Amino acid sequence: MNDRGGPSTSSSAKHPHLVPMVCLAGVVLLFSTVAPATKYVFQMSQLDPNILACARVGIGFLLLLPATLVSDSRGLASLTWRHMVRLTALGWLGVVSYAVAAWGLQYTTVSHYILIYSLIPTFTTIFGICLGSHVLRPLTVVGVVCASLGCVIAISDNSMSADWTFNFGDACALLYTVMMAAHMAWSGGIAKQFGVLTANTVMFGMSFLVLLLVALVSGKQPGTMSFSLIGMVVYIGLATVGAFMLRYRCLRSLAPATVATYHNLIPICTILLAHLSLDEPIDSHLVLGGLTILMGIELVRGNYELGPGWARWMLSFKQKVSAVR
Repeated sequence: MNDRGGPSTSSSAKHPHLVPMVCLAGVVLLFSTVAPATKYVFQMSQLDPNILACARVGIGFLLLLPATLVSDSRGLASLTWRHMVRLTALGWLGVVSYAVAAWGLQYTTVSHYILIYSLIPTFTTIFGICLGSHVLRPLTVVGVVCASLGCVIAISDNSMSADWTFNFGDACALLYTVMMAAHMAWSGGIAKQFGVLTANTVMFGMSFLVLLLVALVSGKQPGTMSFSLIGMVVYIGLATVGAFMLRYRCLRSLAPATVATYHNLIPICTILLAHLSLDEPIDSHLVLGGLTILMGIELVRGNYELGPGWARWMLSFKQKVSAVR
């Protein structure tokens, strides 16, 4: 199956490097707001995490399905059962995991959640090494250890007095991070093979069925919610599918490890938003741990050379700045 990204415009043909960079910026912006919005919903209501995850994925699926039927119905119809199994498995890793993320945010702070989530580049690299797509190097090991140590420092401020619910939340955040990293490591060629809309529609649709079943089995009612909270849940769903599509657009041109590297900006933006909107403190443990995590991630990233497209963009950018001066 061919890549069905549509014909390139003259601007994108002249500057193909700009498209993935703009998409990455959108991913950072959307993901940075999802965690604070989710925590706010939990603070202001008794909504069950399973129901929130089901609504989050369901909204995404309702948006993706008509868009795919209009723009890529042939691609959707041409999927074989093997393709469906593969996309379903990837969807369970990267979409069903939102239920795990919701439970994590229910029982821990946004700052702790996002710092644990920032380990995704290190786990992506580990999975890449296991898959044989990356080479194990000494700096990679040092970077993974450094990032892991930074995470321990960042979440150790209350570890001596924490109860089981706090530990449960952090454990869910860690499990979600591992699942999402595995999803990204196995998704490098998905967008090129099936198309962005088709791949995401199948993954969101099959994952929605699983989460709907879980929500029904749990038997919990969502309760009464204000229009503002309902709007917040809708936004979480919209931001989720938007970030997913933008990230898959990035994966058409960039390696999974490269896309994961730019997630470094997500914890910084998310912590600032949580501090401003939820009054979460920014203490010395958080800052030191966060800096150590970023240092470890950069050590991991240092084992990879910049792609030729990105290198040309950097050279062109420097030349333009010099010309302006």
